[in-house]
Amino acid sequence: MKKIIFSLVVVMAVLLLNIQTASAIGVKIVTNDLYADGTLYSYSPLGTVVAAPDGTEDSWAVARVSQILLDVDGNGVYETTYFDKATAVYELTAYAYGFDDALVTNTQAGPAVIQTLQTIGGTMEIYQDFAKDFDAAVIGDAGAAAVRANLTGYGVTDGSLWLSLAGHAVAGYTLTEYLNSNSTGYTGAMLMDVIGGAMAAQFNNNMQPDGSDVQYSFSAIFMEDADGRVGGNWDAFDDGTAITEMVPEPTAMLLLGLGLVGLAGLRRKVKA
Repeated sequence: MKKIIFSLVVVMAVLLLNIQTASAIGVKIVTNDLYADGTLYSYSPLGTVVAAPDGTEDSWAVARVSQILLDVDGNGVYETTYFDKATAVYELTAYAYGFDDALVTNTQAGPAVIQTLQTIGGTMEIYQDFAKDFDAAVIGDAGAAAVRANLTGYGVTDGSLWLSLAGHAVAGYTLTEYLNSNSTGYTGAMLMDVIGGAMAAQFNNNMQPDGSDVQYSFSAIFMEDADGRVGGNWDAFDDGTAITEMVPEPTAMLLLGLGLVGLAGLRRKVKA
């Protein structure tokens, strides 16, 4: 019992210190059930496949946030759960769109060809929805065209805007992806700037690389069917992680602290 009380005192002290100093807390946002649709390019010929943007969208995606974890004490370990889709009374869903492929190159690397895609533009919107009606299986079966035509109906954008992000350009590009001709998976990364949403003030930190607010990375798997596409005409299924900093509102942090106290009390009651 003494150990539990001491731990709670330490946690509450750290939370109150963050409130008083308005210091930033490390945040990891984990997304899953991410379905992506976009332009696919051949691995041949070698060299430049796309040399300039054409002003049209080449890729977009929908996803759901599975967890938000906090590094409360600044030790680089995200040990405190701020949000979990399994237990939260609301869901957080994401809609990313407006990515225009600006440079696509194929490079020989041993037996494989590495395709590098670099884009401009891009926006990601995260919505808070108490209806919790984002159904990954239904979205996967429905396919890209159907979901794009009815984002609200499929539970992607039917909530309130929680956070809005725009691609942060580095050397002229916002998103970089790497594909391998010998692999069914690929990876990507981008930086983003906060441009709106209810949580804009908390996440507008300029503390990520190049003065951005969020750094996002993902890994994806091509799930090809007979026509070379994901079932339902999706191109890929992804999981991703966003790293950022959050300057918490006093009320939010106090509620978080009270929540931790309540959880500890519940644990003590169950063990008793």
